[in-house]
Parts: sequence; structure tokens; C-alpha cells
Amino acid sequence: MKDYKMTAEAKEYLKKNGPGKFREEYGDYFIAGAKFGANFFGTVSVRAKTAEKIREVQVACSNIPIKSGKISAEFAEKFRKATSETNVVIKKVTIGGFNAAPGDAAGEATDLYWNGSGWGTEEYEIEGGTDAAENAVDQLIKDMDTFIDNTKKPDFLMAKRYVYMMRFNQIPDGKDIPADIDINPEYFVEMRKLSRELLGLITKNSVIQEIDAEDMQPGRDPREEYRKKFAEFSDRFEASLSEMVKDISAVKKQQAVIAEMDKNFQDFLDRYYFFTKLRSWWPFNSGTGERGYRTWTISSVVNGDIDRGKDKEWYWYHKEDWGSGRHEKSPSWTLPADRRTCYLKVESHCSHDRSWDDNYPSLTRRVAKFHFLGGWNRYVCWEIWGSRFNDTAYPFNWKYN
Repeated sequence: MKDYKMTAEAKEYLKKNGPGKFREEYGDYFIAGAKFGANFFGTVSVRAKTAEKIREVQVACSNIPIKSGKISAEFAEKFRKATSETNVVIKKVTIGGFNAAPGDAAGEATDLYWNGSGWGTEEYEIEGGTDAAENAVDQLIKDMDTFIDNTKKPDFLMAKRYVYMMRFNQIPDGKDIPADIDINPEYFVEMRKLSRELLGLITKNSVIQEIDAEDMQPGRDPREEYRKKFAEFSDRFEASLSEMVKDISAVKKQQAVIAEMDKNFQDFLDRYYFFTKLRSWWPFNSGTGERGYRTWTISSVVNGDIDRGKDKEWYWYHKEDWGSGRHEKSPSWTLPADRRTCYLKVESHCSHDRSWDDNYPSLTRRVAKFHFLGGWNRYVCWEIWGSRFNDTAYPFNWKYN
């Protein structure tokens, strides 16, 4: 054990005021040291317009081991094919740095966030199914290998990973301080409860901030509002720490604040997941034709969560007999500014035709646009049913309550 000593000021305070007052002023523990280290986090994610495409990439790239040094030819081939018509996002986060300054000894970094020795983040997006995407994955693996090799070098700059503490009564200067900590059991229980609830709120805020802007309802992205709410709460929470240490009612007050915020944050996530559930299932995609007899009813996917209501419906119908050439129609539905399409059912009663969504995804948007193209010299019969909601109604009320 190191030869830990109290400062002259702390020793004098203990001698003059006794252990009880000393605890009130200095607490029971002091920071005795820190563990240094380094971490490398690398992710490869895929952005696609449909859930089906995501599943295709998942199936193609699963169960293929990636070894250090270079991606295998098997992985490269399947990855290139599966990621066509997608975007590939490469993200790298390092704790501890590649670029230790000459002469710096490992473990001397004192600030985790100091540029170069603490957090380093790099993120970029590349078109999938290309040499550039394949090379980016390969480079990420090489960076990881380089990072591991550099940690063995004496001048590699580490970062503080965590600190460890000791009780004052574990060192000679504090031997007269009692080992038992006089704490109110109720206070201890409430503080543990507060810690769990705070961690849950922190996690939900992180999830919200990581949501891709492209996944949000067009024109309705409230993430900055939630970020500000959380930042304001954090400042108030930190300012109340000294009061919470002394007063259990202050702890319970913060629990109530966190519970209310957690409800709002969870409500946002529930609405977001519901929204993406609606949109991700919608089978139409701009420029991709569908053929044959078919019916799509979005309400069957969301288990009746949407109430169409006859007074809110839109209906379009078109039928033409066999004839020369192709029959073609482009029906559309424009809603008032405060309305959004929340239900769509599209039916085709003919074969060899094609149909697609010209305003993909029309579902969740104010304007629905479709395109129908019949087969050559073919009979056609097309129908669309739609329903709308006020965009201040669930699930479109993104605003923080």
C-alpha cells in the first residue's frame, strides 16, 4: 500500500473538530488512485429504405467470422452483394490515443477528454455495394489491429478508465475515525432508487439522441427539444446534490422530477417505435414495381391500433377493360396542413400491372401519391382506401409535454 497521508489542513480539522464534523466536511472516502487503459469500438451499420433490405443484409453477413488483419473473400463477396442499394456507416470510437506525444509516458494522461488521449470519434457514410464500402470495413479492422499493437508500446498514451477510493480510517492519519458509517436505512434505500431511475432516464435520452433524422416524421424532429430538457435537468440535479446529501425530502423531490421526465421520454420512444412500425412495413417503394393480384392493408400489421373512422376516409377506384396499349393512372391525396395519412389499403385486381408510391412513404405524410401502370392490352381494376389523423394526435404528437 502507498504511504497515504492527509493534508495538513485535513489533519488539523480532524484534531480540532473530531470525527463527526470531519465526516460532514470531508466524507468517508478519498480518491486513492486511478486505473488507466485504452478501448477501441468499431461499428459497421447499414441504412436502407425497407426493413426487408435490412434483414437481407443481416442474413447474408451472419455467421461469417471476421479475423484480424483482413476481411475474408467470403465476407467481402456477400457484403458487397447484400449492401447494394444501401448506405454503409462506419463509426470508430477510441479511448486512449494513437498519437501519444513524444516523451509522454503511458498513464500520464490526466484528462479523459483531452484531445488525443481521451475520446476520439470518427464517423462517415459510404454508398453500399462498392469498393469504397468494402475497403472501409477492411480499414476498420486494420485500425483495430494497429490500436492493439500500439498499446504495447511504452509511449502509447492511456486514458483514465476509472478511479478507486479508500476510507480515511484505512490510513494512519485517520485511524481515530470510526469504521461504522451512521446512515439512515431509509435514506440509503431512496438514494439507490434515485440512482436506478436516473440511469434509466440517461439511457432513454441517449437512445433518443442516437435516432437517425431520416427516421423521424418529416418536418417533426424534436430531438433538440429533448436534449435541452435533459441538459436543463442535469444542471438542476447537480445544483441540488448538496441539499440531497442532508435532506431525504430533497431526494424524493428529485425522484418525482425524474419520474415525470421519464414518462415523457418513454412516451416519445413509444410513439417513435409505433411510427417506424407503420412506415417500415409499407411495401411500396419509389421506383419499384409490384406485380400480380395483391392486397396491402396496413391496419392488419399494427393490430387495429389505428381507428379509420368512416368520416375520415379517402377512396379511389379505377377500372378499364381490355384495350390497346397500357392503362396508366396517378391518383393522389393532399390533406390539410394539420393532417397526416395514417391508414392505407391498396388493391389490384389484375395481372401484369405495376404500381409504386411516388411520395414514398406516403404513409405518415400529408400528400399521398401513387402510380399504376397496366400490362400491355390488359384489363385493369385498382382501388385505394385511405384515412387521416390530425397530426397533433397519437402517434404524431412528437412535442415534449
